[in-house]
Amino acid sequence: MRVVEDMQLAEAAEFKDQVRRALAAGEVAVTFTKADGSQRVLRGTTNLDYVPGSQHPKGVKPENPDVQPVWDLEKGEWRSFRWDRVSDFKILDAEPDTYVDRD
Repeated sequence: MRVVEDMQLAEAAEFKDQVRRALAAGEVAVTFTKADGSQRVLRGTTNLDYVPGSQHPKGVKPENPDVQPVWDLEKGEWRSFRWDRVSDFKILDAEPDTYVDRD
């Protein structure tokens, strides 16, 4: 896949929608370039079934269309990536096979 910034507007919107749907469904590996220039593969989700209850979002934050927040399944923390730095994504699991304790 091409980096989002190299895509046409409609193509980038479809790509973002595809990734967001996958994140909402389950585990996704997103490959992106960090600010320091290194590559990172983040295994994450936005599906709250994977997120401990104490870590669920509280309130509503203004959305930044350039950044996607995700629950990092390896670090156990909220992280984010910039859309213009994404180079690939892979769906790992569409449904959680084990649910976390809701606290």
